[in-house]
Amino acid sequence: MTAAITLNLSDGFTIEDGPSREQLFDALRLFDEHKAVRFELRSGAAGRWIFLAHILGIEAEDGSGHSWGLRARLEAPNTHQLFSNPLQHLYYHDGKRKGTVLGHNLPSEKDAVLKKPEVWLEKLYPGYAILDPDGWRFGPKSFDEPVTKEEFVERFLKCALQFPSDM
Repeated sequence: MTAAITLNLSDGFTIEDGPSREQLFDALRLFDEHKAVRFELRSGAAGRWIFLAHILGIEAEDGSGHSWGLRARLEAPNTHQLFSNPLQHLYYHDGKRKGTVLGHNLPSEKDAVLKKPEVWLEKLYPGYAILDPDGWRFGPKSFDEPVTKEEFVERFLKCALQFPSDM
C-alpha cells in the first residue's frame, strides 16, 4: 500500500506545461460537466506532479489576451496525493504554457497595480525570504521600486529563496 503524500501547493510550485486558452475557457464553460484541464507542476523540493484543474474562474492579468489569473480546484488522478488546500489561485500564460501557483490568498485586482516587491512577497508568499535582493538589481528596476504582480512573480522565481521554516 502506498502512503499518502501531502503537498502544500503554494510552496514554490511552478507550472511547466498546461492547456491552451481555448481549453481553459472550455473547462470553465463546462465546469458543471466536470471538465478539467491538465497541468504539469514542478518544485525543487517535491519534484514533478501532474494535476487536473477544475477551473472556477478566469481573470485577465493584462491586455495581451494570454496572461490569466485562474481560480481552480486541483486534483491528482489515480494517485495517493493529498492537498493541504486544493482550491488555488494560479498565474498562467497560455502562449508560453508556463505559470506559477500563487496560493489560496490572492490580492484583489484593485491591489494588482504597482507595489513594492516586499509587499507582493508578503501577500503572495508569506513566510518566504529573498536571499539575494541585490540580484534583483540586475533587472531594469531595483528592489525598492514598485512592480506589477506579473513582474514580481517572474523575478521572484529567479531569486535564491529561503522557504518558511514550517515546511
